[in-house]
This record gives sequence, structure tokens and C-alpha cells, in this order.
Amino acid sequence: MDIPPLFLHVQTGVHRGYSEYTFGIVEYPFDICRRVDRPVYLFVSFRMSDIMISGDPTQDEATRATAPGQITYDVKQDTYICKILNLSQNATSQDNEGYVVASQAEIDIALGAAFIAVGDTPLEWFAMDSAPSELLLNKIANTLEQKGFGQNDEGETQSFKNSWHVRSEINAFMQHNSWSEGDGFDVEDEDDRIGNEDKGAELDALAPQHHLFNEMLLSDLVNVTSIAAWTLVVWLIDFDFAQPDETERGPFNIIAKMLEGAAKAHDPGMFEVSPALAVGSFINQGEEMPPELRTNNYGQASKVEWIKHAHKWSTQEGRDHLLRTLFPRIVANYENLKQWTGEANNCFACFLKLLSIMMPNEQPSFDVLEVLDDDLVNVSGYFQPSEPRMSNLTYLKANHAQSNSSTSDKAEGHTPETKGSNNNALALTTLISDVADWRGGDNPTTYKLIELILVSTYTAAIMWLLGTAKASAIPAEFSMPDVTTAPQQWVMFLLCTLKTDPDSGEMDEALATLEEDDLSSKFIKNLREGKLSNINMDEDLIVPLLKKMNGGKESIKVMTFLEVLANPERLAIHRGEQLTRTAQAAHLRIGIAPKAAYARNPGITPCGRRAQRTWAQHPISRFHAQLRTARMGTTHP
Repeated sequence: MDIPPLFLHVQTGVHRGYSEYTFGIVEYPFDICRRVDRPVYLFVSFRMSDIMISGDPTQDEATRATAPGQITYDVKQDTYICKILNLSQNATSQDNEGYVVASQAEIDIALGAAFIAVGDTPLEWFAMDSAPSELLLNKIANTLEQKGFGQNDEGETQSFKNSWHVRSEINAFMQHNSWSEGDGFDVEDEDDRIGNEDKGAELDALAPQHHLFNEMLLSDLVNVTSIAAWTLVVWLIDFDFAQPDETERGPFNIIAKMLEGAAKAHDPGMFEVSPALAVGSFINQGEEMPPELRTNNYGQASKVEWIKHAHKWSTQEGRDHLLRTLFPRIVANYENLKQWTGEANNCFACFLKLLSIMMPNEQPSFDVLEVLDDDLVNVSGYFQPSEPRMSNLTYLKANHAQSNSSTSDKAEGHTPETKGSNNNALALTTLISDVADWRGGDNPTTYKLIELILVSTYTAAIMWLLGTAKASAIPAEFSMPDVTTAPQQWVMFLLCTLKTDPDSGEMDEALATLEEDDLSSKFIKNLREGKLSNINMDEDLIVPLLKKMNGGKESIKVMTFLEVLANPERLAIHRGEQLTRTAQAAHLRIGIAPKAAYARNPGITPCGRRAQRTWAQHPISRFHAQLRTARMGTTHP
């Protein structure tokens, strides 16, 4: 009599990380029906996990792990682990729909930093015949997700550049939170590993100098309670179920020799006592390397490089060498820094110059990179993509020094408008917006543009307008034809300012004939360059204005400072009290010009956004300081 197929429902257990049921038909493994001459099949239901060793999902974990070729993992798309490792672009699995393929190293290296040894069982495992199991990897991934690792304030999962960056962040996450036994990161029993119990016997055939790898236990790798080094050994030695190739130039022999040599150099005394412990200590030291030194490549060359870099990392000289020689790779991880240095051969030289500008008291090191990268946000407005990087750095140096001078001004009781590079960058953005509005306005005259620039707080543009800075130092917007003529018209703008009533816009008849020749070239030059101490207020400004106002009907005598003090009428004129209304306003307004040059003369600082206030901060305040000095019975320089 025919016996129908036996259908049996099998549930493999309820563990976090398992996401769905899959069904398949597998050959029944037991000889339960000897009366029939055909195989019996079971209809089996099992759960699919987020992380699985690649292969036929109906086969058990060990069977899939021992399949020919290197171990790979199938990772379910759009899951937490897929997102943090940015695996969505990986090749799709041939065995499991909705999964992508990841190398063993990608998964183990990333999650291994969260492994905490609990009890003696895991510490007794041989490092070379053990690797993290599916169950352990899924448990760790789920725990990390549950505890909010890699998630922003909105609960969104972020993606990291590669497994090394994930590993580094997990290390920090574990240390910062002091996770311990029972928090979900436990490695404690045989279910947490896949192992090859026969591997130890096979390793007995290793050359004598490599026997340490046959003897190495997880207890040799433990760091307090962390066994993160386990996954590095699995990667470096290339865990599989086959006897390692011990040929002279075989992968295993190369890595084994390098690890042994590095461990001996790292701690000769410990190596003498226990080579396995020395290797473990060396690997744990390598854990301290920043992830910026690593790439997405996990092959043999990357393993060799890791050992070399870990060896150098043990000394300050070695760290400096790594920073210098690998800077193009390192800087790729810092977006703001990369903008200024680029990734070409001279990027380290650019970094040194940038560091001297932004952090002059700091030495180049890995520690300053993140701080510098954050600080560069404040000066992004200075960078012009069209300009060579060294030119950008030269320009930044001038403007950053300027920002620093504003700090000393503040200490002397001044209230500078530019209080640091962040304000200067904001000023640039505002000015560019204002110029765009000017260009789209009803009457975009050059004089209006000049005033926009002069009343802005963006020093570089003001210096360009006054002829004290090159056009290459300012954004490309200022190279447009309707803007480039502004510097040539500044003197005419100055004269117009002196002649025009600021409220009515009408020209003052008393000053209508004022020309450039009425003002000394020395006065205009000093005004342009901000050499305010070289300006004789009475001779260079007051007398020419008074001559024009009286039409040359009477001669005007130039007075010394003390003579001005002794003459109430002249003193009132210096104070702007006895000029025509237009002249009064102009007396205050022409100081618009030196607004940028205060950076070179920190004792003279603009105090407000309007041009009228600017002048009051320059000659009038200086004059009043002279008055105060005179009253104290001293001589003003």
C-alpha cells in the first residue's frame, strides 16, 4: 500500500532578527518507513533571518558554511543592518530573493566590536576554528537597533562609509554606555559560533613556527570583557573549514609571519612567554587605529596593510608617517576639509597651511582633523571653487587674521561688526544677495552698487573696491561687467557723497563745484588704504570743505591740533556742528571708505552698519580721544 508523503511543521525557534517564514520540501532524513521503496519528504516551515550564510536556505548553517569557496552572507534588503552598512548596492543573492550578498568580513568586522564574553565557554574556543554564528550576528544587530545605535533623533537609520567606520562607532558606543552582561551583546554558548572541531587536528600539521595559531584561544584575545579581536583574527587568518595553505608565498603564511613579527616587535617580553597573547595584544592595539585609514577592500592586500599600519600606530613617529603618506585617503572622510585641501598630491601641504591658519597652536595629528573640519563650516564663504586651492588659502589667511584682530578690538572696548569668520561668511552671502537684488532693480547705478559694498561687512569686497585687494580674492559674482567698473568710480562716488544731501538727494550748492583736485591725493590714498593716522583732519578735509562753502572769498588757515582746541568755532566744525546740513552729513559719511581697512588698523573699528556711523568711529572718535588726552595734560602722538 502506498503511503502518502508525511507533512510535518517544524519551527526553528523564535529569535530576534528572524523576519519571515519560508517553506520548502526537504528529503526526510530518517528511515521511518521501511515498508516503502521510495523516499519520504517533509513539508518544512522555517524562519528566514536578516543575516544568513549564503547558500540553499533549506540546508543547515554548518552545511552552508562548508560549501566550496569563501563564506559570504545574504543580508535582507532594507533591514537595519543593510542600511547601516549601506549594502543596497551589493549584488543580489542567487539563493534568496530580496537579499543582497555581503562578504564575511563586512559583517563580522562591523558587528564584532559589540561582542562581550560571558562565562568561560567562549574564552575556551580556538580562534582559528570558530567564527560568529548567524544567531549571534542577528542578535547583535537587533540589540544595536533596539538601543538606538546609528539612529538620529527622528529614529532614522544612518549609513556609514564602510564596516570599519561602523566598528569604530560601535566601539565608542560600547565604551560610552558601559554595556555589560545581560544587555544583549553576550557571547556565551555554542549557539553563538560556527566551529570546526576537526580544524585543531588539521592545524597540528602547521609548520612549527605557526603553532601559536593552533593554540590561540579567545582568552588570548579578550580585552577586559570585549572579544572584538576575535573577528579580526577570523578576517586576517581567513576562517574556513579547509587546511590552510602553508606554501612559502601562500596567503596564510604571509599573514602568519607578519603577525608574529609585529607581535614580537610590539612586546618582546610577552612574546617570549606567550606568542598567542602577544599577537592578541598587538591586534587589540590595532583596534585603536582610526577608520579613515581603511578602505572597502577586505582582501589579502588590505590584511597586509592593516598589519603594517597597526605596527606604525604604536609610535608617534609612525602615526605622523601614516597621516602624511595616507592623507589623500584620510581627507576623503572629511567633507569640509577636503574642499580646502583637495585629494591630489599636494593635499597634505594644503592641510598644513590650513591648520596654521585656523589652529596655529596645534600640530598636525589625527586628533585635530574632526575639530578642524567642524571649524571650517564657519569660513566656507571664503572658498571659491574656480580659484586654485593655494590662492583660496592665501585669501583665507588674510581674512581669518582679520577676524582674529576683531577679538583684540573687543578686548579694548570696541564693538566690531565682524566678530569672527562666521559673520564674515554670512556677510558674503548677504552681499551677494544684495547685489542680485540691485542688478534686478529699476535703476542699478554703479553708485548704488558702491554703497551696497561699502555698507556691507564683507571686508574682502570693500578692499577690492578701494583697490587694496585683487579681484581673484573675491567671488566670481564681482567679475561681471556691470560690477567691475565700481573701483574706478569710487573717487567720484566719494565726491558725490560730499555734495549730496542724504535725505533729499539734492546737491548742496555750496559744494557743487567740489572736485577731486580740491582734495589732496595723499588724503584720498590714505583714505583708501585705511592709514587713518596719516590723515590731518583739518588740512585734508575741513579746510577744503570750508573753502568751497565760502566760494574762496576768504582764505582758510590750516590749524594745528592745539589751535583747533583753542578755537571754539573751528572745534565745532570738527565736531560737525557748524557746517551746512549737507556738509555735516558728508563729514560723517565719507568715512565709508576706510571701513574695510580697519583690519589692518585694529584701533579703528566701524561700529554700525550705516556709513554715517562708520565715519564717526574714525575721525571724530579719534578727535575726541585727542581732546581727552589734552585735558589730562599729555601730548597726543
